[in-house]
Amino acid sequence: MNLWSSELAKLAANAMLVQRISNVNALSAICEKTGASVDEVAYACGLDHRIGKGMLKAGPGFGGSCFRKDILSLVYLSETLGLPEVANYWRGVVDINEYQKDRFTKRVISCLFNTLTNKKIAVLGFTFKKNTADIRESPAITMVTNFLSEGAQVAVYDPRARKQQILVDLHQARDDTVALENNLMICGDAYRACDGADAVVVLTEWDEFSNVDLPTPEVQTADPVALRRSTVLDPNANNFVPEGTKHKEEELCAVSAFLSALKVRNVKVGSPHITSDEEGLEGSRVRVPVTPAQTVPQWRIDWVRIARGMRKPMFVFDGRNILDHGKLQRLGFRVEVIGKASLTEANVQC
Repeated sequence: MNLWSSELAKLAANAMLVQRISNVNALSAICEKTGASVDEVAYACGLDHRIGKGMLKAGPGFGGSCFRKDILSLVYLSETLGLPEVANYWRGVVDINEYQKDRFTKRVISCLFNTLTNKKIAVLGFTFKKNTADIRESPAITMVTNFLSEGAQVAVYDPRARKQQILVDLHQARDDTVALENNLMICGDAYRACDGADAVVVLTEWDEFSNVDLPTPEVQTADPVALRRSTVLDPNANNFVPEGTKHKEEELCAVSAFLSALKVRNVKVGSPHITSDEEGLEGSRVRVPVTPAQTVPQWRIDWVRIARGMRKPMFVFDGRNILDHGKLQRLGFRVEVIGKASLTEANVQC
């Protein structure tokens, strides 16, 4: 590979990834107008082996330190080489990204009766993607700036983004110290951000924001004898059972193992009990009654609690398609989803 090939390979790889994102984001606008679901369209396209499933998730726009920079590098290179048509092609990818952010902002404004003045908007997620603290070029920067420009009071929560960096990036995007000081609040938890809010806008696909049902554990019973044979008890450990209590030892092994397994799956466990048959100890089993968790796992936000603290009517704008929208509607939320037609009641103009 020569020098030019190696330089262009890096730019080309990011450009093609960004192109896919802009493709699906452009399609999301058509889906909202026609009633199609962008998730279903993307799924169908992903089944084509020539296309694949990667990078076909609609959202408020791409971010990060490389994508926009690399695309603009191709634009500059094309212009320098006297290729204006090529430059315009790649510039269009960036333009679609900006359009997606502005379009989603306008949808929020439209649904909130065409004004954000003195309304509180809770923004959940500020990083450009989940599982990172990186907020460079995040779509949230543009959208929060737009909300502030419309006179909204904005409360931001992100589990990883640093407060100081959020302020720095917003200052760079909007040189209005008074608006940032008076109308912006960066919160330490989602409940404080959503308290008294007119709308919640989800901009990062953090798992803790999701309300989709968790999978239930598959295993319901255990063989304590098999567990005992594969487990050595340490007399100095807390789980040591003295000799002569063989039955209790087996019970402890089985129940302890299952409690650990079920804890990982966020499942409530009922009171364990022992049942044995006429075959004796070798035929005994520990049965642990298992029921789905009735409480929200601690690492997830409780949307019921959020609903109690919000103003009516309550809006949720799912910019990442990570929520169970039916559940939210049953809680009284009016739900708007990127890449889908309005789910709000027919008599509400959105």
